[in-house]
Amino acid sequence: MDSSLQRVNPALDEKESALVADHEEEALATEEEHHVHLPNPSLWPVLLSVAILVAIIGLLFIPDAPWLTLVGAVFVLIGILGWALEDPMAAMKETYISSPQLAGELAKFQIGQSIIDRDGESLGTVQARLGNYILADRGVSP
Repeated sequence: MDSSLQRVNPALDEKESALVADHEEEALATEEEHHVHLPNPSLWPVLLSVAILVAIIGLLFIPDAPWLTLVGAVFVLIGILGWALEDPMAAMKETYISSPQLAGELAKFQIGQSIIDRDGESLGTVQARLGNYILADRGVSP
């Protein structure tokens, strides 16, 4: 139920109500286009939590091992700086693993090999061999 004053007001003429409806549709379209992008996985939080744990253990047992607190504090500082200076939106490196156990039809396709169709046009290059399929990068091969 829309209870905005623009919808309820009878003084609005048809042009103004059409403009309001268009504005609402544009707002909905921009909301639908927005997506959540999560940062890449990182080991810095794990290192930082282990360093904090070591520093706290060092504080609890300070008469026995005072050096443990100092080592933990240094790693806490390194963990904070590493996590803060990491680029969370950097593109992840794609890795493809080739399996030497593949045989049969797919054995004739090597990674990096250019692929052409039966008309002689280039389809791209082989990026990976997966089960009964190959992953080809579309584009012009060198």
